[in-house]
Amino acid sequence: MHLPRLSGLLALAAFVACALGAATSGDLELEDRATGTKYVFAHFIVGIVASYAQSDWTNDMKLAQAIGIDGFALNIGKDSYNAQQLGYAYAAAQALNFKVFLSFDFGYWGSGDTATIASYINTYGVLPAQFIYNNEIFVSTFVGDGFNWATVAAQSKPLFACPNYQAAYKLC
Repeated sequence: MHLPRLSGLLALAAFVACALGAATSGDLELEDRATGTKYVFAHFIVGIVASYAQSDWTNDMKLAQAIGIDGFALNIGKDSYNAQQLGYAYAAAQALNFKVFLSFDFGYWGSGDTATIASYINTYGVLPAQFIYNNEIFVSTFVGDGFNWATVAAQSKPLFACPNYQAAYKLC
């Protein structure tokens, strides 16, 4: 049964809701959602699949498609196998008409990594399986508060950065 494997893939299935304007509740007045295409992405942690073959990516993507997921946010740190695994992921996604995008894990990345981040965007952002939003390469982050995306944008192809900012913790 693929359920344990799939549950690992779905750690953050509603990821793009923040990127495309999820509604909020509370004392605020809600606005109608914009019409148009809506996408569902799952946050996939590349750092735990060092031994994956392309067939593993294909199988996981087929499972995701079967439950209505349109693509994966490929969470990456600074692992030595990133290039190999991203190559497999993008190739499998292209073959399945599945979309993927890079999600930089700022537990590993920092402001001194702008050239490397731009290089990743320039390398993978032009591939056919890359998710494009408003004619720009879509990228996201895990944390990354305060990161200056303008420094990356100056070195990369046009990008739409959707950073994930952590809420401040309030101790009782």
